[in-house]
Amino acid sequence: QCDPALCKHYHYSDATTYTLNEFYEQPKYQNEMTRRIAGIHWDRAAPYVGGRTFQQWMLQRAKHNLEHNYVCFGLQERFDTSVDLIKHIMDWPNEHELDERKKKTHSRPTIDELDPRTRTTLEDAHQLDYVLYQFAHDLFDNQIQQTPLSASYTN
Repeated sequence: QCDPALCKHYHYSDATTYTLNEFYEQPKYQNEMTRRIAGIHWDRAAPYVGGRTFQQWMLQRAKHNLEHNYVCFGLQERFDTSVDLIKHIMDWPNEHELDERKKKTHSRPTIDELDPRTRTTLEDAHQLDYVLYQFAHDLFDNQIQQTPLSASYTN
């Protein structure tokens, strides 16, 4: 639902072809954040992605990359804090404030509005992403605590 001039996602046709459940039942759309942060391309990972050993290795690699190979990162639900942290770490001036986010999906339901089957499908499809998110959340909190921003932001 964003302006196509600003963003045309390469999975848009799949997203409009399948139901939400069908979309996330496809392995290539499962645990995508973990796979991307681990630096694993789908075309190379496809034969292994279902195996538990591979999944655990991929999760550990993503955690390692997030902790050691990223200068900084942010959390969507803590957008303003994330922007401040990135500005601090990158030593960017505070003179420009972000006035709005450009990409929005106005009709996206909240997690509480999803039917139980869809919610279960999403939870099953993103188990590694949930674990990685908790790790990222804790790492983010630690980064904030190590900066002068810690006085301004609490969990």
